[in-house]
Amino acid sequence: MLCKLAALIITPFILSAQNINNMAPSWSPDGKSIAYYSNKDGNNEIYILNTSDLGDRRITHNEVPDVLPKFSPDGQKLVFFSGEKGDHQIFTINIDGSNRQQITNTEANHEDPSWARDGNSLIYNSDKTGNHELYILNLIDHSEQRLTNNTVRDFSPAMSPDGEKLVFVQSTTPDSTALHVLDIQSQRSQKLTSQNQEYTPTWSPDGKAIYYMARGANNDILRWDLDNRTSEKLTTHDAHDIFPTISPDGEKIAFTSKRGGGNYELYVLDLKSKSVRRLTFVSEDE
Repeated sequence: MLCKLAALIITPFILSAQNINNMAPSWSPDGKSIAYYSNKDGNNEIYILNTSDLGDRRITHNEVPDVLPKFSPDGQKLVFFSGEKGDHQIFTINIDGSNRQQITNTEANHEDPSWARDGNSLIYNSDKTGNHELYILNLIDHSEQRLTNNTVRDFSPAMSPDGEKLVFVQSTTPDSTALHVLDIQSQRSQKLTSQNQEYTPTWSPDGKAIYYMARGANNDILRWDLDNRTSEKLTTHDAHDIFPTISPDGEKIAFTSKRGGGNYELYVLDLKSKSVRRLTFVSEDE
């Protein structure tokens, strides 16, 4: 079993060797594929799943965990982080598994990478100053800009569709987190949620909503309406539903869940029909 869900989100590859887990889906820009990481071959590696025939292929082959992949805006690369705790570094790789490149290389943890909308920069968090803050790194000239400077932990950033804002998680304690939105130009942030147990935010394609996971008696997926500042619960299953990601057309949410049994598998929720489709079947229980 996972140590606890907070550990799963903040240090996402603390997984039991006894359980098979398929985690953290990320849609390709054309909506035809989903990248994720899994320990089904004995180590956490990155895979790409075809959403039509559910065939998948392994992208990374590494002795240390490779986790939290995100497609580039052109769909040709993935960014992820890799390594053991205390030395998490950011890498990119082509979707055919070629040209693995290490992007960061300092004695610190660099985690939760995602792409800027132009594909020329990466956003991530790092504890290289002693506290987890948000940074943006230009891949062309290698310049880096620090975006937050707090006494609390900032992590899990995602850029808005217009490229002007970031949604991220701020944690005052391991069990108290909330979603914030940062204006990149002014570097001013605004707190969105106050339930104190929110994680892994992702923008809707139109920039009008944010999807995220909230902890409570159970772990469910919610939608935050930015105009009305209201939340809507989208899943109510008894099992944990985590790591939501919205499809490029805004019609479906891919997520990770234990609703199939003792292991985490990938599912897709159709927002209109509310139907749920299971995507991975490493564990046969249902």
